[in-house]
Amino acid sequence: MRTLDGIPAELNGALHAAVMARVGQYGGAVGSIRRDRDHDGDECIYVEVVYSMPDKPVDPKNIIGLDGILRDIAYEHGERGIIYVHNHFPHNQRIVATGSAYWLGDAPRDRRS
Repeated sequence: MRTLDGIPAELNGALHAAVMARVGQYGGAVGSIRRDRDHDGDECIYVEVVYSMPDKPVDPKNIIGLDGILRDIAYEHGERGIIYVHNHFPHNQRIVATGSAYWLGDAPRDRRS
């Protein structure tokens, strides 16, 4: 079922559907799915998720939960390697408040919005 370089069509479709179900409400969609090797040389699958609705605040809990969902789907389709999910947000993406006074950067967050 597994191919050396490609992603089986059934797995590809299942991963696309799961991404849409979990983060499609924020404009999230699969940008690419590819098989590769990670920094340790282990076989893995990279799932790139691209977001297109910067004005709709993303809930970090939905983003975090996506990794486990995609891993379960891949495992059910015979994959045993690591699934890496890379989220690509627009520069001005809004995020649902997390309670922290800081972004991932150095400056305090503007809490007025």
